[in-house]
Amino acid sequence: SLNQKLLGNNNLIKKVPYEVLFWYTSFMKTIDTIPTITGLSRERINSVVIADNGEPLTDIPFSPKLTFQSGEFLNPRLRSTVTNMLSSASELLPDGYRLYVLTAYRDITMQQKLWDRKSQIVKKKFWFLPQYFRDRITRKYCALPTGNGPHQSGGAVDVTIMDPQGELLDMGTSFPAYGEICHTAYQNLTDSQKSNRLMLYETMIHAGFTNYPLEWWHYCYGDRMWAAYNGLQECCYGAVVE
Repeated sequence: SLNQKLLGNNNLIKKVPYEVLFWYTSFMKTIDTIPTITGLSRERINSVVIADNGEPLTDIPFSPKLTFQSGEFLNPRLRSTVTNMLSSASELLPDGYRLYVLTAYRDITMQQKLWDRKSQIVKKKFWFLPQYFRDRITRKYCALPTGNGPHQSGGAVDVTIMDPQGELLDMGTSFPAYGEICHTAYQNLTDSQKSNRLMLYETMIHAGFTNYPLEWWHYCYGDRMWAAYNGLQECCYGAVVE
């Protein structure tokens, strides 16, 4: 992974300033295709040890290159490093394009509401399955409201791109959505949709984020998911203490 190649081990990751990481990734070669990555099990992700560094949440800054929707499930804050990374990612977009934040930090109350809502959707579709199996399906698309999930850590952001006309680029699905078509590297899309996903992927990866391969919109840094997909055993963001 990028972070492993650059830093070598997880202890160094905590010591290298973000500016160094962004400088390095800014000069990476162009990404031609989105790699197909197998989703990791929740057991692997949850095995990551949390060594929270106490970094505070900061507001996502509105700018000509970065904006966000309003709504019940958007609290426009992230860990301060992640906020800086997001701002830097927006500067990598072509002129006139903007990063559009769909979801950022969620507290436990917000996560519980989202879990309940998605559980009902799964229940309607898979009513014939036992609760245990329905919960496993729900957990593919929503973290348990324990405080340590990606969005609850302040290290994850759901994001898309807005074009110069103020329209969201067509990524092949609405947000939120479910199923294989949401997988970042899903191939049964139009050329335009593939190109749009690649633009988002390249922008976020070059800014130092890691993508959750089952959701084209989900990018993270510093949390358990980020650590697991980078082959690390420890992360620096856990439940936020406010």
